[in-house]
Amino acid sequence: LICSALFSLSFYRFMRREFSAVVALLAWAITRSMLIIAATAFLMTTDAPTLLFWWLALISGYDAMKQDRPRHWVAALFWVGVCVLTKYTAGVLLVCFATALLVTPTRRWHLRSVAFWSGVALFALVISPIIIWNAQHDWVNLAHNSSHLVSDRGVSFRPRYFFELIGGQFDLV
Repeated sequence: LICSALFSLSFYRFMRREFSAVVALLAWAITRSMLIIAATAFLMTTDAPTLLFWWLALISGYDAMKQDRPRHWVAALFWVGVCVLTKYTAGVLLVCFATALLVTPTRRWHLRSVAFWSGVALFALVISPIIIWNAQHDWVNLAHNSSHLVSDRGVSFRPRYFFELIGGQFDLV
């Protein structure tokens, strides 16, 4: 409930800051009426904290790029790290940020900023408990998660799971 409430509040405040109070209220109402968003508040899953921390990372990354203020990368990459603590796949957000900067010539200079690399260091620090624990336990968590793709018969592609994944991502969006 707390993560859901914080997501709602930060979503509304961001929309109000970027647009208007009317647009913010409308966007907030539409977002809150989505079943997947509403359900995360009451279901015992990692989705609510993942959604909150993903959103906070996006806001911070948006501010870093839109306002050309690299200091926001420290917060953005901190939130990405916290998000990875809830779901490992959230680490892709760091790759997305770096790719967006790399392919945007006017923003590429962020990749040379101390703030961006300070954010990367903070990200590494935040996820270090996962790395340390897995290293001490023969990477058991990595083996478990990769078993969805790799079986004792080797790498296998299972269309059923692929479409389930795509459908789940579509529902979230």
